[in-house]
Amino acid sequence: MHEFRFILACLLAPLTPVALLIAVPNLLLAPEARRHDQLWIAAVGVPVAYLAFAISGLPLVFFLKKRERLSIISLGLLSIAVGFVMWCVFLISLGALFQSPTIMWPSLHDLVFGSVFGVGVSVVFGWIAGIPLHRSR
Repeated sequence: MHEFRFILACLLAPLTPVALLIAVPNLLLAPEARRHDQLWIAAVGVPVAYLAFAISGLPLVFFLKKRERLSIISLGLLSIAVGFVMWCVFLISLGALFQSPTIMWPSLHDLVFGSVFGVGVSVVFGWIAGIPLHRSR
């Protein structure tokens, strides 16, 4: 990895979940149904995305690099679990922050969302940073 590409990947890849949360409804919903949540998603999502990347994404990259297993495929596979866990932590924290009487426990829907976010971040990170698709032995 080149240092500039690594830094650029660290700056841009965590924005993937936020971009997905804004772009997908814009593509699928009618204009009147999609305009009100975008600012809230960006205001909450951007700091959370960078925090989650710093807590889980970067250590994962360094772990795989140290073991000479860093590839987009290995990063993506591990990011499925990491994305799910980070998404669940976010939902539970959001429920606690707003003092919701019901804790938002993870569901199958959350598993899919978190996994897609995790893989999305890892693929974008790997592509920008110049990480190979797979590591040959």
